[in-house]
Amino acid sequence: MSKSRLITLAWIFGAAIVLEGAPLDVRAAEPHAADAYPFELDSDHSVGRPVAQGPLAVFPLYRKVRSAAAEYLTLDEATKQKTIRIREKDGGSVPVVTISNKGKLPIYVAAGEVILGGKQDRMISADVLIKPGATMTVDVRCVEQGRWHGSSKEFKSAGAMGGNRTKMAVQFRGQGEVWREVAEQNADNHAQSSSGSYRASLTDAGIGKRLQRYAEVLLPGIEGRNAVGMIVAINGKVHAIEIFGSPGLFAKMRRKLLDSYAMESLTVEDLGKRPPRNAEIVAFYHSVLLARAEEARRYKHNMNMKRENADGALNDSTDEEGELIHRSLLAH
Repeated sequence: MSKSRLITLAWIFGAAIVLEGAPLDVRAAEPHAADAYPFELDSDHSVGRPVAQGPLAVFPLYRKVRSAAAEYLTLDEATKQKTIRIREKDGGSVPVVTISNKGKLPIYVAAGEVILGGKQDRMISADVLIKPGATMTVDVRCVEQGRWHGSSKEFKSAGAMGGNRTKMAVQFRGQGEVWREVAEQNADNHAQSSSGSYRASLTDAGIGKRLQRYAEVLLPGIEGRNAVGMIVAINGKVHAIEIFGSPGLFAKMRRKLLDSYAMESLTVEDLGKRPPRNAEIVAFYHSVLLARAEEARRYKHNMNMKRENADGALNDSTDEEGELIHRSLLAH
């Protein structure tokens, strides 16, 4: 749990701006008559105007006060700089890999990020910090059911992460549920893989083009100097809330997160729903945030705390000083 004080929320929003000349059929997020915005999420955060495309609406989330959170290299940055090494542990063990930080800056790897290679493609199952010079055993889940072989023990970043359903399974469910969600996503996207790999959806050229067009329209709506997160709604219901401890970290992660939720929305029928109302968002945020906390996964330099109830599940990742690194709320 972060140190932020919670206060009563006042969700206020109206119509999103219609983007003229956009390459997609962008639909304005029509306002509810009693709602207006900007609005306050808690004592540290406010939420801006939504932008919508089809069934997907995203709201930018801004930090109102200065953050004490440290800055980290992301998985993709460390991969590009060749300061991270990810390998099979002891020749191969499905639920874990080893990650080494060969650089001079700490590396942050988020739950839901996909790594390719080894004997099976995997997905990170809990947020983890790896300090310079450290080698850590990191929990993962398999996202490639039909393969357990390969000449290399090394992994690389896929540059992608799972959406709501896959991340829910990876963080809070068992391996069987992960395989089921991967199979369903591939089927929904008409992406085929002989080994049932999640990479089938990630590498489909048609899907990639559609995600790029989504990003061109929606990314500008969640940018800004103090932007630290986003709220995601699909067909008028809260789908996820992602909050990072600093604008710098969110800026590095937002495209990957947006792609993950856009991919889910590609397979959803657009019901023409308005974004969720104030009371719905307030009820979801408070309900999950105030659920009973349990320790989910403690690493040497960060801790993951889980909260879950009938409405959704939350993971708070905090550093050694208790500062929030990442809060992820996923709706059931």
